[in-house]
Amino acid sequence: MLAALVGVLALLAGCGQNVDLGKSVSTRTSVPAGGPDNGPPPAPPGPNDPVFSPDRLRTLDPCGLIDQDLLKTWGTPARNYLGGYIQCSNFMKDQNNKSLSVTIYTGQNYTAEMKDATKNIEGIPARVNQSPGSTACFVDLVVSVDPPRSVRIQTDYSNGDPCSIGRKVAQSVVKRLRAGTQPWDAPAGSTVRVDPCTLVDEASANLALGGVPKLRPYELHQCNWQSPQGSSRVTVILDLGTDPNKSTTSSAGVPVDLGGVKVFQKLEQSSYAKCEVTWAHRAAANGKAELVSVSLYRSPMVANEDVCGKTHNLARLVMSKLPKA
Repeated sequence: MLAALVGVLALLAGCGQNVDLGKSVSTRTSVPAGGPDNGPPPAPPGPNDPVFSPDRLRTLDPCGLIDQDLLKTWGTPARNYLGGYIQCSNFMKDQNNKSLSVTIYTGQNYTAEMKDATKNIEGIPARVNQSPGSTACFVDLVVSVDPPRSVRIQTDYSNGDPCSIGRKVAQSVVKRLRAGTQPWDAPAGSTVRVDPCTLVDEASANLALGGVPKLRPYELHQCNWQSPQGSSRVTVILDLGTDPNKSTTSSAGVPVDLGGVKVFQKLEQSSYAKCEVTWAHRAAANGKAELVSVSLYRSPMVANEDVCGKTHNLARLVMSKLPKA
């Protein structure tokens, strides 16, 4: 299987990259596409390769992996758009003023089979995929094993070959990762470099779930503690988003005071029960915030269990371990 990748946050101090925050990108999956490679697929980097370690990747600004000069070979690049801690996009125009988008995900979970990574891009095994009739192509650079993760390049282009562009961008990304790209200019107290799996200890997860949980990291900024019985789990997510304190709708959840910190709570109950609390850890640029989300999902639901009470206890624990400004 595969291990880790990159961190994201040119938002934090409004610094570094010239980024835009207004668009979203789909992470569709697809089927294999053809195309040249530069040799047989190698083995993924080893678990101790410092270039692709999760801790290093969390320190890197994903927008720093986009080579504007390379994009100019196909047309006119736009401003980079930071979509979260692990995502940066450029929604540009080609030389005929047709739309061309390039998106880099620095810590994507790799869900395909290793045998499908048949390309060799700068010494990294890669899977190149394009659905029949689709204008989107996905290049997954398999950068580690156990858990399976990749650096993903997504290109969307209707006026040419998106996979050809994707492979060339992927080559540039690997070179920049090895050379050392721009790190986050993250202020003190930022969560961008925090490993979320360090925020809840096994004993606390056990107390909430019942039974010794299995640790399941996801991407770079999410961690799950899975119950040994059923599908119950505790989840912690660190990311960028809209400050719930500034929300004008009820979709942010119900405000709850948790030891002097205003959190927003959502409770779902049917055959399962889920309680989630989210709060703004600190402000970021462009009206965004560094968000922290803690949830307890119980399936099947247990009668009379106070899932929100247990979630509150976990949230207090997480708050106590977050970096201070």
